[in-house]
Amino acid sequence: MLSLLRRGGFIQFVMAGIVMLIIAAFAFDYRIKSANVAEECVVRLQRKCVPPKDFTSAFRLSVPPQLEPEQIRRQGLRKQVVDGLIERELLLREAEKLGVGVSEDELDKELGSGRVHYSLPAAKNALRMNQKYQLETNDMVTYIPVRNSKTKDFDFTIYKRSVMNFAHMSTKDFKDSQEAEVIASRMRALIESQVRVSDAEAFAQYSRDGSKAVARIAHVPRSWFARFAVFPTAEQQQEFAKTAKEKLDAAWESSKGDYSAGCADISEIVVDLSALNEEEKAAAKKELQDVQAKLASAEDFAMAARSMSSDPSAVDGGRVGCFSAANDVDLAQVQEAVADLPAGKVSSLIVSETSARLVRVNAKVAQADLERTARQIALQRITADELAQKQVESFAAAVLAAAQKGAGLEQAVQDQVNALLASSPAPKQYQPALQKKALAVDDRPKIEISGNFPITGNPLPTAAGSIAPQLFGLQKPDDLLPAPVATDDGMAVVQLKEKTP
Repeated sequence: MLSLLRRGGFIQFVMAGIVMLIIAAFAFDYRIKSANVAEECVVRLQRKCVPPKDFTSAFRLSVPPQLEPEQIRRQGLRKQVVDGLIERELLLREAEKLGVGVSEDELDKELGSGRVHYSLPAAKNALRMNQKYQLETNDMVTYIPVRNSKTKDFDFTIYKRSVMNFAHMSTKDFKDSQEAEVIASRMRALIESQVRVSDAEAFAQYSRDGSKAVARIAHVPRSWFARFAVFPTAEQQQEFAKTAKEKLDAAWESSKGDYSAGCADISEIVVDLSALNEEEKAAAKKELQDVQAKLASAEDFAMAARSMSSDPSAVDGGRVGCFSAANDVDLAQVQEAVADLPAGKVSSLIVSETSARLVRVNAKVAQADLERTARQIALQRITADELAQKQVESFAAAVLAAAQKGAGLEQAVQDQVNALLASSPAPKQYQPALQKKALAVDDRPKIEISGNFPITGNPLPTAAGSIAPQLFGLQKPDDLLPAPVATDDGMAVVQLKEKTP
């Protein structure tokens, strides 16, 4: 080889290239080995590495989020989660020997119901979720939102968002993790089953698993109150500003990328056309065109947005701030429409395949006013949300009190809705349109009848934990839970409709 290199010319060039390829191959192999050596594990059992994401998922699913860091440290909760992962891996090794597993259909059924598993050390099992999730001892399960609130069907988009929020995993990694957790759960049940039980205990378990109930649920959604019952005044906003500094700081940090000098602070009225036929689309467009001429002031526009818009911004009177914050499929059309529109003016009708909208330019924001404008919009939303929550609590308490006195739950809800709308603080000229919309939207206060569920079921997935054990503790039909139940979107008043032993 040396003699070939000494000859020079083309052969020397080829041989040098071969040498460089050999060096690169060795370097690449070294990097792979280095990466493997640096692999991070929370737990390592022989050759099995449990990655940090498994610990993060188990910790978020099992430890109540309201606990302070000092409480977590004092109770040794992190160590319990790690011990649970060690136990899980040991159970999985035994499961492989015994041929214990879970089918794809069984796993999909579990995930499709929102029921997810986590591992804690069975010997101690000191970490109990009863206060947060109201589960039975040794369940080691919780529930995540997976269903569409309107259709009650499984919604993959909601499932994917819940997996990211609760477990910080991709859906594939989460499913793999849950497969391991379900197998570990079966192994625990198998181990625990190797005990003698009395006939009375066996029948009690049989009765517990076989009994079913149906609930009557009065939903009281916060967004409805924020849209139709709350109209924050400047004084109320200033009052909330005194205690909302951290929230306002966080809102500005998350939104300041949308604000640049000269951006248009806008409000919108959006009508969704995607589910309408051609005749309905034409009527919706005409209604927007007819109302356009009547929108003389910012208040007119805000009230029209509350009573007409199908966009989430309707809760804020259509206010979205600088138009880049709209961030939807029609963003380019909105940008074009407001480019030359003066402050205080309303655009002509903007129509796309999926929506029709009117846009009002509230202001063209100067550099010096960017942060003040964003904070003012955030303060309006925070104030509305806080006031709406107080309304929700008062409304739910009134419905419960009326139902406890003998009024039917549905009648109690309707009476409170009528009373609330009749005493609306909105100016009188806007009230008819607001009331009509308030009684027509899907997220209004209303009654839902659950399906049959066992004591281990979950008739109210939006609550922090299952309310089934409490319902089974009620004595007879039409008995009510003693207090409204907090949910992700407000509160609920729950009544036992029937119970079948």
